[in-house]
Amino acid sequence: MQIKEFLSTANNPSFWHSAKTLCFTGAEYPARFFTQLFESVVTAKMLSAPYQRVDAAGREKSELHALLGQSMLGSTSFFWLGNLSEERVSKSATAFKQYAASYTGPHQLAFFIETEHLPTPCSAQIIQLPNMLDQTEFVALAGFLGCPDIMKKNALFQHLFQQQKQSLDRCLELLDYVTLATVKQTAAFTAYLDTLYENQTTLQDLAECFFAKRDNAFFIRWQALQHHYPPIFWVVFWAEQLWKAIHVTQFMHQKQFVQAKKMSFRLPYSFINRDWQRANVNELVRCHEFLYQIDYGIKTGSTFCSLDLLFVHYFTGAFTRESSYDAL
Repeated sequence: MQIKEFLSTANNPSFWHSAKTLCFTGAEYPARFFTQLFESVVTAKMLSAPYQRVDAAGREKSELHALLGQSMLGSTSFFWLGNLSEERVSKSATAFKQYAASYTGPHQLAFFIETEHLPTPCSAQIIQLPNMLDQTEFVALAGFLGCPDIMKKNALFQHLFQQQKQSLDRCLELLDYVTLATVKQTAAFTAYLDTLYENQTTLQDLAECFFAKRDNAFFIRWQALQHHYPPIFWVVFWAEQLWKAIHVTQFMHQKQFVQAKKMSFRLPYSFINRDWQRANVNELVRCHEFLYQIDYGIKTGSTFCSLDLLFVHYFTGAFTRESSYDAL
């Protein structure tokens, strides 16, 4: 089931009453989407059983089997299990995915599994969540989440979707803005959204190329973007990116996956998904330390090519060799 079909049928309580097991799937876990989805469903009283959120990640699987395998005096619940792909691949995690996908117990279940980790066979009803939404999908999402006048506000956001599709998270963010704006504000609102969305997307692309060490793609984006912000902004931006990347890498190596996921906010998705595996913590630490020299230089009047020097050191591997790079 695609997202448009899901949003149109899930507006009816009969969908939730008849659904035994729902498996949402996609390339990445859209946490905000599920928060708003179930807030809307519970508020509208569309579930036939009490809603319970039980994050399966990090829980003992024997405890989960006991919870889901029996009911007290015939009472049942609708369990949201969260992201079953959050845990690293292991025998117990794989077995639990298969258990959930083939669930036949007394309760109703819903959960998310990344598409590449979908177990087979899977008897659950599968709902595909795209990374990017077009305008009609955004309108369907907005209507489901309680914005009945969304069609009247078409002029506020249609230019964004004419340029490109928008990510699911960005669509939820956009909905917050559209809800507050009026059609009379279209001109000012359009200019505001162009600035907001273009820069956020570009910063993510820039950081993704940085951590993946795609130097050619990085410097093309850097040349186009560097003058949009003052030097002190870049110091803060890269300090946060590096600090988070250092801790995410350490948490992932320590198999503390929940902590890594929490720390990864505002990092590129590709880093938590794969690029952390090639990251060198010492290199990232020295790169972060180099930012202190840049910050000092900016505050004392020296800003000449300091960030370019950092990038050259980083992409040539100088930060992997202690004391092998020159100070400012």
